[in-house]
Amino acid sequence: MPHAPAARPAPRRGRGVLLLPGVALLLAPLGGCGGAVDLGEEPDLPAAQAAACADLLAAVPDALGGLERRDAEPAAAGAAWGDPAVVLRCGATTPEGLDPFSQCEDVEGVGWYVPPEALGDPAAPITVTTIGVEPAVSLTYPPEQRGTAAATRVELAPLLVDALETGEACEPPPR
Repeated sequence: MPHAPAARPAPRRGRGVLLLPGVALLLAPLGGCGGAVDLGEEPDLPAAQAAACADLLAAVPDALGGLERRDAEPAAAGAAWGDPAVVLRCGATTPEGLDPFSQCEDVEGVGWYVPPEALGDPAAPITVTTIGVEPAVSLTYPPEQRGTAAATRVELAPLLVDALETGEACEPPPR
């Protein structure tokens, strides 16, 4: 008498569906742009400068230097692109080491202070800050994104000139 094959248990539907969200939650921190970039505290700016920053942040592009924009918190403090993120802060503080004799790079009519000590270590992040722009803007590049520094400053220059008070590049703005 031929032997009948054993019956297979019916597949359990829904089990994989229950596991997938858990797996997705476990893997989310391993994926690229998992969450908002923390920009620290929102700068305490006079009303006119806060409004100028809001205008600038409303105009920044969805992509910068080939990097996609990310959510940033608090949104009124700046913007971020890429992973690891290039961070723009509006209402930046005067960097240590900036003095009347500091070198200034003119990029499309916007002056930028680049700390000389940061140029010597390509494995370190670098923060560049506008000179002659009120409120000041800084861009911080992680080591992996330092190669985008020139292109991003060229892309942002017209937006900075349109939204913020600018004087001659590398000169303090009129008071």
